[in-house]
Amino acid sequence: LVLYEVVRRVKVGLTAPLKGFAFVLGLFFLTDYSKGSTGLATGFVVTAAILLFREEQRPLRRWVLLGAALGAGVLLAAVVRTVRVDLHDEGTAAFSSFARQIGGQEKSSSRDAEGLEMVGNGTQYAAHILECIALYEAGVSREWRSVYLPLVYTFKPSFLVGPLGLSRAKEAAWELSEYYIHGGGIFVLGELYWNGGYFCVATVLAGLFWLCRRCDLASRTSALWLLMVCEVSPNLLQGFGYGFAQVSRGPLNALVVLAAYRVLLLFTGRPARLAPAGPLARRPAGSPATPG
Repeated sequence: LVLYEVVRRVKVGLTAPLKGFAFVLGLFFLTDYSKGSTGLATGFVVTAAILLFREEQRPLRRWVLLGAALGAGVLLAAVVRTVRVDLHDEGTAAFSSFARQIGGQEKSSSRDAEGLEMVGNGTQYAAHILECIALYEAGVSREWRSVYLPLVYTFKPSFLVGPLGLSRAKEAAWELSEYYIHGGGIFVLGELYWNGGYFCVATVLAGLFWLCRRCDLASRTSALWLLMVCEVSPNLLQGFGYGFAQVSRGPLNALVVLAAYRVLLLFTGRPARLAPAGPLARRPAGSPATPG
């Protein structure tokens, strides 16, 4: 909701794109990056960069700002992921260690093909895919449970399981740990193959592609679809490494928010608007805020 409001203010000309992005980056630095958490925060930062800087009117400045913002977000996530373990013991010296480590890796990358990407999850994702393929080919299939269980999780949240005496089906990452020792999460491509082979991979990814395309096109003119983007994209970007349950959390959360909006509309009778004089209209800085 905060991201939606920042984007709305930029679209109607009440805030500059760079200021809006700086606010979002600062917010998630305080709430997530400073605590060592990078997944969802990076998803929000990347989404904010795309949504905010596409409103920049000058094409060259738009692409320069977008490239710089995405680069800064990726670098910040890499730094946090690398130093979060050592920060408690080494303090600020952990950042110097990170710089030396990356510098040494980049110098030797021509020989061992390992550089900055080693602070990412590429090796872990490759292992997930191979493990899921081995299980499916051995006849151990999840039979599309990853696709429909997130809907069950929505109506059976974990905080109600204990008090109501309910049971919750295992997510794919936990089930994978019964067969292999791994560091957590599960790469979506491997998980989908584990659920139903290439057909499941193609079907689900086609559905995600359609949803992303629909969100991107409609969000330029519709407040509700812009709200959908602000819910879907961050979870989608970080969820690819944590499992389909995380990927689907965004669309499901968006449906809950839209349902709440419809209920609120019954009391107010005023639909949300992105701009007062048309869906893409911009207002000069300093003009009154837009209703909705």
